Formats: sequence, structure tokens, C-alpha cells
Amino acid sequence: MLVSTTEIQNSFGKYLKLAHCEEIVITKNGKKVAKLVPYQVNEEHDPWILNESSPTYSPDGIRLTYEEFLKLTEESKNRYEYIDGELYLLASPFYPHQKAVKEIFGRFIIWFQEKDCEPLVSPFDVTLFRLGKEEKINAVQPDILVICDHDKIDEKGR
Repeated sequence: MLVSTTEIQNSFGKYLKLAHCEEIVITKNGKKVAKLVPYQVNEEHDPWILNESSPTYSPDGIRLTYEEFLKLTEESKNRYEYIDGELYLLASPFYPHQKAVKEIFGRFIIWFQEKDCEPLVSPFDVTLFRLGKEEKINAVQPDILVICDHDKIDEKGR
């Protein structure tokens, strides 16, 4: 992910947490100048330090605005969901899960033939707004979704 020095200064704690999930490249005037990576303890050189591994799939507790989430997802190759202001890194699913998705999706393809709605599989961002509270936004990537209102897909195809 590319991040400007100004953005790092304004949200340093957020990027420290994100550095556990992906490499953060810091830019100044559009040029890459530094890299933010997690600190690794080499047990061979320091055997007295007990080091537990950090969670690999979800940076729980990272709170962002929806605009920050959009910027992050545009600059990252990782897949995230944004639920109630928190960021969740999506893990790769296991074989039994993917097999179940395949079976359901296959049946949806047959069912929706010649109909106005269209089934799709992830990754595909679905933005959800709470009724009466347009500022309460969540963005998820369901395994399977059905699109009936094609006019709700934005100019970026989301």
C-alpha cells in the first residue's frame, strides 16, 4: 500500500496496526522513501524474549471512517470488509467452504436463467446503508450475491 508522509503523520497508529497485515510504502512528493514493516524478533539472537505471533487474518480493533476504508481498498491488493466502523481483513476460505459456495452458485445460475436478477460470487463489494441513517455504512463481500437492481452498481463497477 502506498501512503504519503502527511497521511502517516496524521494516522500513525492506524498504519502501525495495518503493517502487521501488509507492507506500507511511504511516499514523499510522489516518490517512495520508506517502508513500514512489523518488527520481527530473531529468537536465535535473543532467546530470552517470549514472542507470541499476531493474528494473521483480522486486524481487530482498527477503526476507520468509510472514506478511509475506500482509500485503503483502492490502494491495497488485500480484501477487506468494513462493519460498524471496523476494518476486517478477509482470509482465504478453505476447500469445504469453496465447494459449498460452488454448489449453491451452480444452482443459482440455473435458477436465475431467463430472469432479471443475476447471481455473482465474491470478491464483489456490497455497500449497505441502514434505513434512516445514510451515514451508517457497511461494506461486505458475501460469498454469493444476487443483483436485481443493476442501476445501483456505481461507475467503478461496485
